[in-house]
Amino acid sequence: MYLHFGLVFTLLGAFAYMLLQLLLMVYDIQVNILPFLPPYPVTQVLVFIVMVAGTFFAFYYYPQLVAEGRRVRIDMDLPYAITYMEALSTNVTLYSLFKSVFEAEDLYGGEVSLECGMIVRDVEIFGKDLLTAMRDLQEITPLEHFADLLNDLALVFRTGGNMKDFFDSRSNSFRELARQELEATLQIMEMIAEVYVTAFVAGPIAIIIMLVAQNLSGQGQIEGIMPLMYIGLPPLVRSL
Repeated sequence: MYLHFGLVFTLLGAFAYMLLQLLLMVYDIQVNILPFLPPYPVTQVLVFIVMVAGTFFAFYYYPQLVAEGRRVRIDMDLPYAITYMEALSTNVTLYSLFKSVFEAEDLYGGEVSLECGMIVRDVEIFGKDLLTAMRDLQEITPLEHFADLLNDLALVFRTGGNMKDFFDSRSNSFRELARQELEATLQIMEMIAEVYVTAFVAGPIAIIIMLVAQNLSGQGQIEGIMPLMYIGLPPLVRSL
């Protein structure tokens, strides 16, 4: 259904573009959107192809981008939600744990609370049993770690295992995993900062100094410095 809507929207956009070009031809108006491309008719055909393809692929990949965004947010919120569930696991049932996380969205759950809300919805509105609701969520959740957690949690629930010990072990493992991912992110940011400083701060300064020295010695011309000053000085000013 979604792809059908995207296809219809793409066709409507293509029809509107062709209608606009027809009106421009009738009134003998030439609008060259990209002057550096070939002459007028060729440019319009290229723009049409890019517009149609871009619109269709935007609709096609949009659900994947949304799912990836939810996966990242669930991954960030999951350690805190598990810690919250660990604190409640000694006094309440498993279903009450999911409902508590769902109701505590602003405190601990975040995106995880929306996932737990699906379990609450399936049980209270659709009349499913808890294990079936957990299995259904396991099949559609975008985060593999959360799917594994639901699978193991269902196994502990069926066998009558200790929920407190289960959440305690998982809380420790997820906190360690979050710590490792945070360290990896910080290392990447440090590397990006070093590249930025080298390429956009120290590099332009060194090149400008060399060109000025060449110009003062009579081996260069001042015209060669100006493009580099336009490129190098704005990032340098922003970084100060």
